Amino acid sequence: MAVYNDLDQEKIKVYDKGVETPSYNENYGDFQFAYRYGDTYSPRIVENEPLKAECGNFVDCIRSGEQPLTDGHNGLQVVQVLEAAQRSLENDGQSVEIADFAMMA
Repeated sequence: MAVYNDLDQEKIKVYDKGVETPSYNENYGDFQFAYRYGDTYSPRIVENEPLKAECGNFVDCIRSGEQPLTDGHNGLQVVQVLEAAQRSLENDGQSVEIADFAMMA
């Protein structure tokens, strides 16, 4: 099991938990699942500021002429999803159709 908590100093914790399935015996009473509780591991994650990384990618793309990771098409898609979510909220959770993203690329 893995748990992610952005507010915790250790962002990701991996727990060695599980269920051991028994082998089948003729005695039904022996057929029981056993829970396994093992160690907890928290991997080291190198953190960086997301806005700084995005701006750095933008500057690198200007210099190299490559397409940024998030461009205007991606921004338009995000706005469309947010607008659809707002319309859905205003209509008691009713489904809202979003324009086909493939046509915008």
